[in-house]
Amino acid sequence: MAYIKFDSVPIGANLEIDGVAVPFIVAVDVEVPSVYTGEEVVCKVTFMNIGDTDVTQRVRYGIKGIDDREQEITLEPKETKEITFPFTATTDGTYEIYAEPEESWRAVDVWEPDWEYPFERINELGELVH
Repeated sequence: MAYIKFDSVPIGANLEIDGVAVPFIVAVDVEVPSVYTGEEVVCKVTFMNIGDTDVTQRVRYGIKGIDDREQEITLEPKETKEITFPFTATTDGTYEIYAEPEESWRAVDVWEPDWEYPFERINELGELVH
């Protein structure tokens, strides 16, 4: 018999609640793949709940290290939310547009107990009781 401790689950992982998968999908897109310095490009991040229950999660997105944003979003089952934001590059280079869950991650711990169930115990007379 395994005992499962649900501490938390990361976004992007296939979270299961009562055996039902509740994945949270994130996509990133830009209107054009390259621009000249000083030109504006519109970035789009898409969050989608393809599960069967409401999901509320704090997410981070933006231009990594330059224009980092975060907010909490709530999505109903099968709902998609798009967030667009403009970006103007001031220097040559490659910029990483990203969308991700909050920095803190969550874990699921599973462990096997070293005892049998039901518990064995010693009564007041020192006898083993099952």
